[in-house]
Order: sequence, then C-alpha cells, then structure tokens
Amino acid sequence: MDIDPIRSAHPAPTPLHTACFGLGSNDHPVANLSAAAQRLANDCTLRGVSRVWESPADGCQAPNYLNAAVLVETSLSESEIVALSKQIERDLGRQRTQPPPITVSIDIDLLVFDNQVRRNSLWSRAYCAVPVAELMPALQCPASGESLAIVAGRLAAETQISFHSHLQVTTNHSSNTVSNVNREER
Repeated sequence: MDIDPIRSAHPAPTPLHTACFGLGSNDHPVANLSAAAQRLANDCTLRGVSRVWESPADGCQAPNYLNAAVLVETSLSESEIVALSKQIERDLGRQRTQPPPITVSIDIDLLVFDNQVRRNSLWSRAYCAVPVAELMPALQCPASGESLAIVAGRLAAETQISFHSHLQVTTNHSSNTVSNVNREER
C-alpha cells in the first residue's frame, strides 16, 4: 500500500462549527454570566457577545433574569458542545431539581448550531430571540420566512424585556467579563 507523503504530513483540517448560546441567570447574574462567557471562550473561539437584557422569570414568581447570547466557533461536535455547556452549568452551581428552583445560577442553552435552530423557543421567547438577534439578525424562521431581527422586534414589543445599559459583556483577546459601566442608555 502506497502512502501519499503530502497527505500524511498534512492531516485534513478539523471542520469548524458555529454555535450560539443563550445565557440566563437570576442568582448572582453578573458573576455567573461573566463566568459562563469566560468558560465558553476558554474552550471555543469567541465571535460575538450580545448586550445584557433583563426579563421576568418565565412562568413562575421568581427574580428577574439577566440574559445574553454568545456566538462561538468550535471544532467540537454538537453533542460535545452541549456536554461542555452542561458541565459549565454544573461547575457554576446549577441545580436541576423537581420542582425547578426559584433562582438559577446559570442556564446555558444551545440555541443555534451551524445555522440550524436547536430550540424553538428562539422564535417565541423574547429572552432568547432579542439577544441572539444582535448576533444573527438574518437567521430565517422556517415557518414564517421572517428574519430573527423581525421576530425579536415583535417579541420585544409584546414582552417586558429591557436593555441593561449599566451592564455589558465585554470581550477582549484574553477575557470576557460582565461589568458595570457608566454610560447613557442608547
């Protein structure tokens, strides 16, 4: 059997995938959003981070959530990236109990993988749609043909969701943090 020396010296590149996560927390949310974004950036290439949004808890009486979205590029498969996100949740103290707890340290949901929506809540929940629309506005809803930007605008108008002007997820080459900033709301 002949071996091609050029092919064996240069293995095929690992395919890269894009993944967009929704992050949410209502228990020490500033610290937990920061830690989750940092952990994702440690294991993936960060491509974008949305602004921080506040929304009411979905379906129960609980403290409001802070939400953000993180777009990454990774060589991990979909199942590997989901496993990573669940490990980060556990490391940050996420408890999955029945009934669900009132406060959640961190919720990390894979919403989009390689431009395929993985959670239909992206099209029906403002806390998912609004942050992700900042990163992937042209993503198209298969049912309606509308862009995510249009869907997010409609959901934001129907829901109590607000931009948190004094908080932002800041990104640089070495770290991602959620920090307090003093600036006027846009």
